[in-house]
Amino acid sequence: MMVIPSVRKLIVLSALGLGIHPAGADQGQQAPAKFAPIPVLSIFRPLQANGSADDALASGRVVPGHYAMAPRADKRWRIAFLFPHLKDPYWSGCAYAVISEAHRLGVAADILPAAGYDDRKAKCG
Repeated sequence: MMVIPSVRKLIVLSALGLGIHPAGADQGQQAPAKFAPIPVLSIFRPLQANGSADDALASGRVVPGHYAMAPRADKRWRIAFLFPHLKDPYWSGCAYAVISEAHRLGVAADILPAAGYDDRKAKCG
């Protein structure tokens, strides 16, 4: 699939959350997005030790429910998130999700990467 350079730039800008706004549009406070509650399944004991997710669904007590999105914070919180590293797409995606959700909630988020999974000094210091 061939992607035209201008379309590639638009895709990158969209992935970074940098939308294109029409001239004269109010870029100040926007109305908060309304999210419908997300259906979830909670699994309670008894669970098999060292079992898989399928084992948990088969052996545990499954209770359907709904997860409602958190409302905006009433205070300006500053929250730190510790990640083992930001070298691969998984942890970069986690950092992007944390920053996006912090922005939606009106809080500040600090992303603090360590030098790896075993770097206890950077994680605790």
